[in-house]
Amino acid sequence: MPKEFERAALGTKAERMDRWMRTVGRRPSASDLIQLIELIYGFDMDTLPASPTQGSAREVIEGYLEECDSSGSTGSSGSSGSSDLSGSSISGRELRQRLNLAFGVNLDALSALEGERISLYSKNQWMLRDDTDLFIVHTGKGDVDVRIYPTPYFWLRTKAEALPDDFMHDMLILGYDFDEGTSSHYYCSPGGEAVPDEFKGKTIHTLRRMIARSFSGL
Repeated sequence: MPKEFERAALGTKAERMDRWMRTVGRRPSASDLIQLIELIYGFDMDTLPASPTQGSAREVIEGYLEECDSSGSTGSSGSSGSSDLSGSSISGRELRQRLNLAFGVNLDALSALEGERISLYSKNQWMLRDDTDLFIVHTGKGDVDVRIYPTPYFWLRTKAEALPDDFMHDMLILGYDFDEGTSSHYYCSPGGEAVPDEFKGKTIHTLRRMIARSFSGL
């Protein structure tokens, strides 16, 4: 692995990505950025299912880099941008937004979830995971459905025999069904489309609030 990747060593995942892009000192390639994301976030963009309209993650990244080359700059710059020798500005924030729009992989949201005790399985791979996480968010094919359940570590460490009543109520309001056999909550998009980011955000907020209220000491 190139030594220059060591520059992305501290801070949140998004900050580390932006720092590398600011300091790389040259125009990064799609391979550089895919390797950077794997180094920081722990999963391989090359393994994501291709977007029906935009192609593979590599093609989306290459297309973005070509746009930056042709325009000389992007809409975002400053702390999240990187100027190469040709003068084009490549924005980590904008690249993350492009990838989210194309594949539903929200790297900024993943960065914000770091340390929140929530694992995420999506796109047939772990996007976020730690042995001491308390809950797993598991999304199905195309992000059409999602199941949320406690981890083995949660049941090992907690004395609770059931999940908090206020959490159960909040999840019911969001539209989740509860499966007593697995202590899991399940939601399936009624129209068969991907669950929107707004709904995902409300779900994560509900989980974080419940963990902070009831299980912060685990």
